[in-house]
Amino acid sequence: MRNIYKLLIFIQLSLIVLIAKGQSTCATAVTLTPGTAQCGTNSYVGSFPDDATAPTNPCASSYNDGEYWFKYVGTGKALKLDVSGLTATYSGIFVLNACPSASPTCIASYSSGYSTANYSITTQSLTNGHTYYIVIANYATPYSTDFCLNSTVIPVYSMANGSTITSCAGVFQDPGGSDVYPNSNNTITETFCSGTSDALKFIFTEFATYNAKDSLRIYNGPTTASPLIGTYYGTTSPGTIISSGTCLTFAWTTNNKNNAAGWTANFSCVTPPPNNECANATSLTVNSDLNCGTVTHGTTQNATASSQANSCSGTADDDVWYKFVATSAAHKISLLNITGSSTDMYFAVYSGSCGSLTNHYVAMQNQPQLLG
Repeated sequence: MRNIYKLLIFIQLSLIVLIAKGQSTCATAVTLTPGTAQCGTNSYVGSFPDDATAPTNPCASSYNDGEYWFKYVGTGKALKLDVSGLTATYSGIFVLNACPSASPTCIASYSSGYSTANYSITTQSLTNGHTYYIVIANYATPYSTDFCLNSTVIPVYSMANGSTITSCAGVFQDPGGSDVYPNSNNTITETFCSGTSDALKFIFTEFATYNAKDSLRIYNGPTTASPLIGTYYGTTSPGTIISSGTCLTFAWTTNNKNNAAGWTANFSCVTPPPNNECANATSLTVNSDLNCGTVTHGTTQNATASSQANSCSGTADDDVWYKFVATSAAHKISLLNITGSSTDMYFAVYSGSCGSLTNHYVAMQNQPQLLG
């Protein structure tokens, strides 16, 4: 009997290993379930050979170590993929329109580089009924990572004249959708509102019009009478646009001559910092000496452009406000411990009310000055 027990244990352990390896190839991909956290470890080399021979990853050829595959049938909508719980660096997520053996096209991708921070991507609208394959793969030692994948189906809005969309998540495209935009000779408008107290953030991932006669104007509010943020054409993309209120309005003009790819933008609701506007400036503590024992922390993440005139260099599209009461004729002001993507920062010092400001000084963060 003792030998039989040993045999049974061996068989059970072997089955566990086989199950663990089951999703490491595209052919054995597990079904993606939107709205459900799906966690695992991409510990095994699968459909992309570890020696970089064909077939290679069409999104990033180096990401061929440690694979975990999912499959998903498109619904005509976009798919937002959020990856969290990483235990190793150089992780990536890659969306393909077929398995590697069929020479697939890369639909969407993201690689984390030397970071274990959470990341996410949003696909374009995925063709209804078509099966897509999603792989979480690694590059460089330790060649694997734990992860959790959350997926959300989000709607795709092709621009339609006169409509108002109330939504906190989606994909916004030109009137042609995934194709080139149609030729016409008119202007159409569409408004997006969050429906909450949050601002709207649009990130344009693609943008191309034929020339200046085909242009997209963006207004900071619910109508074209709202302040104009900018006019965009050619390959000059709007980039990232955040509303100062809860709505953005888009006006698209074409001249019935030629067309181009148009645009795709992912949008979501965001909460700007509490001191996003001059009227809500955060109070600073004035230190009694130059040791600066008290500092005030802050962020420009999701901040928007203010209505006041900008006296700083660069583009003031993410400014925040602070205030202090002078205790002497001169004060030293410094920006410290700056991290993130916006590191080339300026500050300006004003006096007066928010509606009537007088500029006294402008400086870069690494040029603290005594202000008299």
